[in-house]
Amino acid sequence: MTYRASPLPLEEVAAGHWYFGFDCLACETRFAVLEDQSEGRRRLNFGGDGYVQALCPHCSVDGLYTANELRQFKAT
Repeated sequence: MTYRASPLPLEEVAAGHWYFGFDCLACETRFAVLEDQSEGRRRLNFGGDGYVQALCPHCSVDGLYTANELRQFKAT
């Protein structure tokens, strides 16, 4: 199963706020797909064989990511 995620627009990602996202498969730049309401205190755990498909807002490459590739991060 593949879930289509829309990345957060770059102008909406605020420094000092927490997010969940991916490192682009092409340009390796991290991008956000969800805000982390716990502010880094709680891990978001996904399991199974599903994939997340997302378009990198930095280079426009449409990537297919596994749950293990999901990153929790604080924007700089």
